[in-house]
Amino acid sequence: MSLDVVQRALAITGAMHEAATRHDWQAVAVLEAERAVLLQGPLPADEGMLKSIKAMLAIDAMTKTRAREARDNI
Repeated sequence: MSLDVVQRALAITGAMHEAATRHDWQAVAVLEAERAVLLQGPLPADEGMLKSIKAMLAIDAMTKTRAREARDNI
């Protein structure tokens, strides 16, 4: 997995969070599927890439919180 792939996946993760903020769950699903394809394969050991992956996980947690809040307010 190259740094470019990890950076693209991080950008998609940010877009997923933005879509969740708008309650655009269709966009979240599409972006999540696009990102899943990018993240196939072994994880990198490079420190910079690991930081990007950690950032993705943090943004994912925020996105899931938004989804849970939206679900609870329906």
